[in-house]
Amino acid sequence: MRLGIKVKVLTEPDDDGLFQFEIGLSNGQSSTSLAFWGYGDNFKEFGERLIEFPQGIHDKVIYELGGENGSGERKWAYYLSLSAFCFEPTGKSAIKVIVDNHSNAPDYQRCEFYIKSEPASLNKLGQGLSNWNPVNVKEFEWISNG
Repeated sequence: MRLGIKVKVLTEPDDDGLFQFEIGLSNGQSSTSLAFWGYGDNFKEFGERLIEFPQGIHDKVIYELGGENGSGERKWAYYLSLSAFCFEPTGKSAIKVIVDNHSNAPDYQRCEFYIKSEPASLNKLGQGLSNWNPVNVKEFEWISNG
């Protein structure tokens, strides 16, 4: 997979309006994927916040799905975290990716890595995600310029 993010529809919405998606993420050296359930506007808020990223050197835009399953929390089926942040004063940015499928051994997988990018490319990711309608377009892809 190229450096970036690809989200595709696996199944059309059920009676509750939930799609089954698969997200693929890669930084060119490491890659992972996760199948999950969500609504058609699942990434809209994350996308809208990325359009204006960064507001400052300490700005972070975070998308989370599921939970980490720490002490005292309910058990989630999976965990996905995408966290955009600046790592240089010039605005050079990255997305921290965490994917955990919460399966039992030997099917357990957890990946954590970074996708480097420029803020303008993250703004384009935001525009694409906020406008993506999986009813009409079954696949969304963003290629980082990192």
